[in-house]
Formats: sequence, C-alpha cells, structure tokens
Amino acid sequence: MSLKSCLKNLETNKTYLPEKYNNKIGWHSLKWFPMNASSMDDLVNMQFTQFAKITRTMIEDAKFCCDYCEHVVVKNNNVRFLRNKHGKVDAIKNLILRMKNLPNLELLLCDHDICAPPKHLWNHTRCGNLYPIFGHSSSIPDTSPPLVFQRNIIMIPENTFYQSYGSNNKDWDYTKSILGNKYKWSEKKNDIFFRGNKRNFIEYIDNKTGFLKVNNTNVRFKHKDYKTFDFVPMIEHCGFKHLLQLPGCWPSHSSRLKWLLACKSAVIMTQNNWYEYWYPLLRPFESFIPLENVALTNALNFDKVELCLRNYDDEVSKIADNGWNVVQSVSYKFHELYTRKVFVKYSKLLL
Repeated sequence: MSLKSCLKNLETNKTYLPEKYNNKIGWHSLKWFPMNASSMDDLVNMQFTQFAKITRTMIEDAKFCCDYCEHVVVKNNNVRFLRNKHGKVDAIKNLILRMKNLPNLELLLCDHDICAPPKHLWNHTRCGNLYPIFGHSSSIPDTSPPLVFQRNIIMIPENTFYQSYGSNNKDWDYTKSILGNKYKWSEKKNDIFFRGNKRNFIEYIDNKTGFLKVNNTNVRFKHKDYKTFDFVPMIEHCGFKHLLQLPGCWPSHSSRLKWLLACKSAVIMTQNNWYEYWYPLLRPFESFIPLENVALTNALNFDKVELCLRNYDDEVSKIADNGWNVVQSVSYKFHELYTRKVFVKYSKLLL
C-alpha cells in the first residue's frame, strides 16, 4: 500500500456537518485548483484562456467595475499610476517600475483576494461583461457573485513575495534558501503543525494545550485563540515534518504556502480551488499531500491522517523534497520574467 491509498481509505468515513457550514464548504470548495502546468509558458497561457482579444470597451468596463483598482498606463516606457493607490499594490507597482522596455499597456491592478465590483454593481450590465483585472490570486469561477467575477482575473505575483509580514524576511530569495536547511528530516517533530486562525469550523481544539481533541491524538494546532502561541516564526514551523495549509478565511486567501514548502516539510493541503499563478506547477502526492475538504470532516480524521504519514515516512520525505524544489524555482527572476511575458501577451491582445 502507498500513502495515497492509505489516505484514500479515510474518505469512506466522512463526517458531514450541519447546514450552517454550507457556506464554509463552498469557500473551501469541492474542487481543486489547476495542476497542469509544466513550464512558465504554460502558466502565462493559462491567464488568457478567457480572452481572445481585449477591447477599449473592456478596459472601460474594468475601470468602472473596479473603482478601487490602481489604473496603470505604460506608454513609451513612461509609467503612470493614475489613482495613486497604496497597500498591497505597492509591491507590484515597484516591480513594474523596475522593469525596462515594457510594451505600451493600460491595465487595472487589484489588491483584493476577490476582485469583485462593489455590491451595488453586481447586477450592473457592464459588470456582467468580461473584462481584464490583474490580481494576485484567483479561483475557479462560480456562477454567482462575488466569485463569478474571478473569471476576469489575470494573475501576477502575490505581494508577500516582496513585502514582509510578521518576522518573515522580506527578501524572498534569501528566505527560501535558508528555511529548508534549519533541520534535517530526522530532527523534525513527527506531528501535523498549523498556526493561524482555526477557521471556525475546526471546533475541537483545546485552547489550553493547543492539541486537536481527537482520540488523544498528538496532532498539534497553534491558532489565534491559543494566546501563548499567537505568533510562531516560520523558522519554527520548519521543525515539524508535516505542515498544514488551509485556504484562508472569507474573503481572503492564505499566502503562506510558499514559506511552508520552503521549510522542506511535507505540506498537507485541504481541497480548495484558490491559487496563485505558480500553484499549477504543484502535483498531488508528488510535491504536496492533498486531503479532502476539511469543512466536511472538521479535521476529525487527522489522527488517522497522521498515522498514514508516519507509516509512509520515506514517501512523505520525498514529497517534502519535491515541494521544496518547486518553490526554489519560483525566484524573483522567475517572477519578473513571468510578469514580463504576461504583459507582452496582454499588449498583443489589446485592440
């Protein structure tokens, strides 16, 4: 038997949750993000599957429906930011300013995880049209607002590659090179570790011990309700063999995946369709360990998940190495080349 078959056997014992969790199940999704890219060109082409051309009308619709977006115009190597927005967009604005010989462009830059129009415009005719918005994350579009607007997203690098949060070093190239070297595999603790908001639907965590209360398992959670561990530096995450990635709280996504993979620990990811532009380079059971929608199980099967991980430690170690290798390739140079290729392709579609 393999790790995959061991975890597959757990899916026959699902714990379905009450009606009140339906919105959380939807947020975590019963689908996976795309995992079919093998090159940078694949990643670039994936951003334009919905756009055969980009017209002046589409740009005007984007300006109208995303009034909180930064409006960027590049003409003859002169860059102008017409709305003077700050915050998360600063990182990509600085990247644009560093890039030389860009094609002439006009685009809308969004710093929200869900780049939907203001609610009063959801049913406006113009906002029902297809129009391009540049954003740092996306999902498989839904058929109703606000997620229907995800169909408009052209993805660019996420801001935390360039901006520091907590004690994570803001120099991504440096950070990814050192995190995985702190501990040997044999030195790491054989637990599942998570730090962050417990997302409300994982309800069985002991706030005094930080342990998940499932059959006395030693699955260790640290979360915001557990005050002693409100902040855990990423380097301390790396001391665990198994790191859990949850997709985030509505209406945002979690941007920590890159750091978890850089720990050279095996990343456990629960089923979700939210992703950044580079996620499609990942492969299940090759560079990360997929689990079913955690909103269906309330994490009640994590003791058995951990048992599978321990029984197939050699396989799990290889997955950790592969995930580390993927994220090592996602460097500043990779980001800039990808962004340039996206801008060039976008400019060729402009009419």
